[in-house]
Formats: sequence, structure tokens, C-alpha cells
Amino acid sequence: MLVVILDFPPMPAPYPDAAEERMVYVDTLTGALYLERPAEVAAYAAAHEQLQALALAPKPTRDTLRAIAADLT
Repeated sequence: MLVVILDFPPMPAPYPDAAEERMVYVDTLTGALYLERPAEVAAYAAAHEQLQALALAPKPTRDTLRAIAADLT
């Protein structure tokens, strides 16, 4: 599953309320979802922030993946 949080610049006048400034794209096995409701966007944004906080830095990530790959061979 692929999830992308899309941020858009504000719409110019005279269309300030034409679209949300943020939405979530979710790619699924059989299609895609575009979520615009503030509560839905907030839930995905919170999940993204939590994953970012738990993620390793690039070098430890590479080292971990190399160790896993070595164990598999």
C-alpha cells in the first residue's frame, strides 16, 4: 500500500475555497482513494509523524538491511 500526503498552495482569488489545501492519496490493490476530510487527513498525518519518529537514520537503516540480507543468504 502506498500513501502520499499531498499539500497544495492556497487557491488564488476568486477561488479561495475551491479545494482543500491538503489531501491523502492511498493506492490500494484494486484502485485508489483520495481522502479530503480533515479528520482523515489528520489521522494519516499523525501516522506519518509517528513512523518518522521511529525510523532509523539512513546509515543505520542501510546497516540493518545489509545484516538482514546477510542472514537470508
